[in-house]
Amino acid sequence: MPKIGIYARKSMNSEQSDSIENQVLLGEEYVNKYYQESDKQITYYIDEDKSGGDMYRPDWERLLNDMRNGFLDIIVCYKLDRVGRDVGDLALFYREIVKYNITVIPVRDNIEIKEDMTPTERGMMYINAVFSQMERENTIIRVTDNMIKLAEKGYWCGGRPPIGFKLKKIVSDNMRTHSILVENSETLPFFKRLVDDFLHGGMSLNGLETKYKHENFKTPLGAALSSSQIWIILTNPNYVAADGLTYDYFAAMGCKMAKPREAFDGKHGILAYGRGRGSGKGTHKRKRILNPPEKWIITVGHHSPIIDSRTFLAIQERFGNNTINKTRKHKIGILKGVLRCSCGRLMITKYKYDKQYEVEYRHYYCPVRVRLGTEYCNTRMVNLDDIDNEVINKFKEIALDCNMIDKYIPENNQPCGIRKRSSVEREIKSTEMKISNLTSALETSDGSGAAKYIISNIEKLDKQVIALKNELYNITVIEEKLKEKEVGKLDKYKKVCEIVEALETKDYDLINNLMKNAISECIWDGEKLIVKL
Repeated sequence: MPKIGIYARKSMNSEQSDSIENQVLLGEEYVNKYYQESDKQITYYIDEDKSGGDMYRPDWERLLNDMRNGFLDIIVCYKLDRVGRDVGDLALFYREIVKYNITVIPVRDNIEIKEDMTPTERGMMYINAVFSQMERENTIIRVTDNMIKLAEKGYWCGGRPPIGFKLKKIVSDNMRTHSILVENSETLPFFKRLVDDFLHGGMSLNGLETKYKHENFKTPLGAALSSSQIWIILTNPNYVAADGLTYDYFAAMGCKMAKPREAFDGKHGILAYGRGRGSGKGTHKRKRILNPPEKWIITVGHHSPIIDSRTFLAIQERFGNNTINKTRKHKIGILKGVLRCSCGRLMITKYKYDKQYEVEYRHYYCPVRVRLGTEYCNTRMVNLDDIDNEVINKFKEIALDCNMIDKYIPENNQPCGIRKRSSVEREIKSTEMKISNLTSALETSDGSGAAKYIISNIEKLDKQVIALKNELYNITVIEEKLKEKEVGKLDKYKKVCEIVEALETKDYDLINNLMKNAISECIWDGEKLIVKL
């Protein structure tokens, strides 16, 4: 029974690529034409609004997992660029194809990707991938260039407008429709309160976060305000007037100024493009990362400013004055950057020295509980030395007995009821012997009425052999996984031993880095410590 996966993907905001429905239909037509077995098994994998440059797509990962677990023999897709548009990614995928003996069929590319490809066929595959990557990169360049030109002309380039603004459609001189920012009277008071509280309330960002939490003051969308969100809003250049002062400020930062200084007339607001980007490949929930100022494009927008330049610069100056040296005098907590609270946040280290009693206090604490209160997290702070020593003792136990490491390795959920290889092999041999005996009987039946019963039994036994061989293949996959797990276990054991040896002789930074490298999960739930390697 062939196990077939049909994969379809459509890029975000792309009207040119074939629809998901069309890709699936073409895949089904191919499968039904060339795989006519009535008992074939088809599984569908659909990634909609996903870029070919991102290999961490939900259904693509599900497909890879099924492939590695022996649930697929054949993968059918519309074109090879549906799999991905990066030559490096394709090369890695090809290794997986060879490893798991999978056949990949891009219907429209007229090639069949499999283990025993000729050098010419492999070359055609990579040439196809190169052109797909070139097309993707050229598309990115064209879109980026177009966005930059729009931004330089003061038009909004997409995305949600900042709080206090909404979007308005206008028609330009060349009769094209563009978006510009206009004031939003419903959300503007929210922004003005942030400005007033920060400049005149005498509070830090963390202080404002706590204040707003107690007052139940939330964003216009109803979300709780964090200090980082307040910072993002108050440093956004789109609110400020484009005048000589802001021109000089952003030019001194090294930003690209899209218009000359005389264009910054103070009547319009600034428009900033390229300040942020996604955190990159492999993150399912991408965080926004601030680009260096030299990547920013600063221009004059079509909108009216909400705050004047002196107010904006006063806010930025306060941020500068609030900057502190974050280099700790006392480096504590070998699990810093590793230990998480049960709510999911990284726990922070805290050091305090009581001069009167000459006592040191060292703790791990959850920042969510401190800032937002017990309704968001009820995990209390915990003595730092107790947690560190518990991990150290666990590692020392492992170093003395390698088998102890099994307690700290995440379990792989292996299928239940797996038979021994020898038992399946014996059954295959026995069934094939029965087929052989029945075949001999068929030769001597000489057209008698018993022939059709013999043939029927042979067909049933043949299906049993196929099922048994499939079971044997699954056993092989599981055995390979167990071998990989044993190799991985030895590697983890070596890392633990390295940490134990380093405890007495190496400095804090090295030990902390070794902990980050060795531990995959470390959670304090308020009562017990959970450690996974």
